[in-house]
Amino acid sequence: MGINLVFHADTRITVASSDDKFEAKLAEGFTSLFARRYLPVVGVEKTGNENGSSSAVIKWLPGEKFRVLNYTLGLRDVYWTQGEKPEPYKNEAPVFFMLQVVARAYTKNDLILFTDSVAIKDTSTRRTLLLLGYPHGGKSTIAALALARGLEVLSTENTVVKVEEDGTMTVLGGTRVLVYDPRIVKKYGQAPLHRPREVTKHGYLVVDIDDTNKPSPGKVDSIYVLHCSLSSTGASLEPVSGRKIVKTLWHFATAQIRGDDYYEPAPLNLSDNHTDPKITTNLQRIAKKYKHKFYEAYGAHNTVLDKILENHS
Repeated sequence: MGINLVFHADTRITVASSDDKFEAKLAEGFTSLFARRYLPVVGVEKTGNENGSSSAVIKWLPGEKFRVLNYTLGLRDVYWTQGEKPEPYKNEAPVFFMLQVVARAYTKNDLILFTDSVAIKDTSTRRTLLLLGYPHGGKSTIAALALARGLEVLSTENTVVKVEEDGTMTVLGGTRVLVYDPRIVKKYGQAPLHRPREVTKHGYLVVDIDDTNKPSPGKVDSIYVLHCSLSSTGASLEPVSGRKIVKTLWHFATAQIRGDDYYEPAPLNLSDNHTDPKITTNLQRIAKKYKHKFYEAYGAHNTVLDKILENHS
């Protein structure tokens, strides 16, 4: 018994329970609109056993509050958990736990999941940009403005990349549900050409851009760390060089595995001496490749987007 949650690059996480109906509820919970705001899941498939080709197995017991009972890390990670299916505002912890599990699975497969990230493709030049930013740094607003301008948004969060030996990054995908502040419509006079699927309890609009055509992978041309706000004006780009590149990337590449994104009762730390060297090697390659194409961007969202597009045209 069991189901496979399928992620990019054929990465699979098996979720198994002794109850078929409960497994169906878990599948529903992990593919809901809320879950897809964080999880780059692309599908669900039924599996006959727990011994398939998945990167990890989660043995799930029904219960009330979510908790991880035990786990072992190795070539195939195994977790024992208990709790109800994930639901917004009621039981969100399983989603962030699953994000940790899949981030580690990607790393073992020599991929990187960058948290707090957006990837956009300029439709005129076909160049792909990786945008990183700490919470409230402007990623979602930039993504919303990019959609309004007809640019292709490859990822709205938790971007998955493959790193070549020369350091070139290819965006394979990421989440495809965007949550944005409706104040930007009045501020900038632009909004995504997508009807909101729902409104969060804090008034943010939620759009599912997976309703449009699936994006194709894109080779990253340049990287930007965003520092934007609705009260800012103008825009400036500051080059980043040296050790600061790897230092900055390390946070975004390891935050999920190391449990920097809090959930109840407490996040796990899933890094070990197998994953850390892989991440380090890839980040050093990236830093060398993009040493002249790594910037911090400051200012208003719309002018920052203008500046970024102009900078790589």
